[in-house]
Amino acid sequence: MLGTLLQESPEGGAVVFTIILICVLLLRTGNPLKTDAFSRGLVALKVIRKRMLGIRYLFSGAEMIDQAYIKAQGKAFVIETPGRENLMVTSLKYIKELNNAPLHQLSLHAVAKDFLQPKDTMHGFEWKSQRGVEGTGFVRALRILLTSHLPSVLPDLNYAIKDQIHRELAKSKFVNDYYKSALFSMVKKIVTRTNCVVFFGPESSNNQDFIEAALHFPEDVFLAAEILRIVPSSIASFIASLVTKKHKSSTLMYNHLFPIVQTRLEIKNTGIIPPGYEKHNDGIQWLIDTSPKRANWSTERLVGEIMAIWYGSVHTLAIATTYALTDLYSHEEYVEPLRNEVQGPLFSEFQETGQGLPLLDSFLMESARLSAFESTGVRRQALTPFAFSDGLTVAAGDWVCVPHRSMMRDSQYFENPLEFNGFRFIGNVSKSMKPARLTDASESWL
Repeated sequence: MLGTLLQESPEGGAVVFTIILICVLLLRTGNPLKTDAFSRGLVALKVIRKRMLGIRYLFSGAEMIDQAYIKAQGKAFVIETPGRENLMVTSLKYIKELNNAPLHQLSLHAVAKDFLQPKDTMHGFEWKSQRGVEGTGFVRALRILLTSHLPSVLPDLNYAIKDQIHRELAKSKFVNDYYKSALFSMVKKIVTRTNCVVFFGPESSNNQDFIEAALHFPEDVFLAAEILRIVPSSIASFIASLVTKKHKSSTLMYNHLFPIVQTRLEIKNTGIIPPGYEKHNDGIQWLIDTSPKRANWSTERLVGEIMAIWYGSVHTLAIATTYALTDLYSHEEYVEPLRNEVQGPLFSEFQETGQGLPLLDSFLMESARLSAFESTGVRRQALTPFAFSDGLTVAAGDWVCVPHRSMMRDSQYFENPLEFNGFRFIGNVSKSMKPARLTDASESWL
């Protein structure tokens, strides 16, 4: 940059060069001219540099992490992001310690709270930074009840997916014997529709105004949260409200869900069942049934919980599905064996148990590995200063993460890591990261 300045403006470049030279000389000689004002200037320059790196992270964070990961050669390294430092750890030893850290020291809840700014983006909903303080009913609702009910809801999901695909194609252009449709937009609508079936039941999932709000809600939250984090606080709320049309989708979702949750919660608390009332079998009911009794969650609290879970269920699934479909279209050799698998006897087993289909599972794992649209994983915020066993420290308020994307593309873990191999995980042929299924999690499969 200095060279460009010297070419375009020799006088201005000479002045800048002279200032830099004087600063270097003063630092090296300890000249008395190094006053308190000068020291404050150096501090200010460091602050400016950190903020510039943070802004750069917003536009090229993945590349910054990749470059630092290669340079670190297995050691921990720091990435500047807007507002904080992110410590990146890569060794299995660090990852195990990170995963097993006490909840009062390292918190995923605090990361989500900071990332989503729920008080401003989710109709005033806010959760505690430490997990478990207010109970964790949603864990059982999602991990156990949702999984156990999957075989019974598969027919409804199958219908919803087919119907939504036909609706989207009917609106698409038909050119040269092919339908042309914006893939990500179509996938978001399919994911929204199917998730509505599971989360909210038939009544809400057939309400077009509600589905429209549910569709836009994740993007509105993400956009508003980013604005709130990087724009000066004096104008951040105004701008966030402006770009989300006064948080329209959040307000519509909240107003739709509140009376539904209120009615069901009253029935649970009083035991009085209105005539003709049928107990629901959907995500709302599972969350109500598993809500912590000692915490006595209010209607507002439960609606906020549902909206927060909804954000995660749509946003990441839509992106992952888009990448998987793109990989399938880009590698047509996998269409035939995958079609044979889902049309064969293994699909009946999957319908009954939610397990099986190893070829499809491997294909989806490879798509997730190579796309790795989340550059970091296992994100935690330090609620108090935290130290790893070897003395590596994380300051309170900073994050510690695993550079997930970089590790998934590292040749020490996967042969030919940038090559798409849809059946890479059949027989666990990876070098050291050996998951059994896409849904498995360990220190070696993030």
